[in-house]
Amino acid sequence: MTLALCLSLFVLLMAVAGLCALWSRGGHWPCASDLALAAWVVGDAKSPGMPAPQRLRLLALALALAALSMLSLGFDLPGPLNQIAAYAGAVFCGLFAIRGVGGFLPAWRRRFGGQPFATIDGLIYSPACILLAQIFFTLIVERF
Repeated sequence: MTLALCLSLFVLLMAVAGLCALWSRGGHWPCASDLALAAWVVGDAKSPGMPAPQRLRLLALALALAALSMLSLGFDLPGPLNQIAAYAGAVFCGLFAIRGVGGFLPAWRRRFGGQPFATIDGLIYSPACILLAQIFFTLIVERF
């Protein structure tokens, strides 16, 4: 069961990383334009449009590393690799928890209050980050 969960979340995180990589190269799928995409995934009223390509590439890399970390937690690795996987998982657990909880804070809402992002963030993005943090945490605790 654990391996199936890890594989499923690996695929999900890699798909999101792939989308970020696509967006960094100028793609705007699934929306019709960059401005429409930014309204859905950024929601920053102060700077309409997508973030710089370098920032999107960095996000894609971070998500791909999170995916690999999730995958590594699904296996019993030899020697010190188990501890390395647990430490990497702990880092991503913290990052997802901060992003998830931060999405419900008033300061976040003021900064990223553009619609439809604010609604989607409250219903999907932030809860998904909290759930990912919970799963990382659970998988790490199971190791010890």
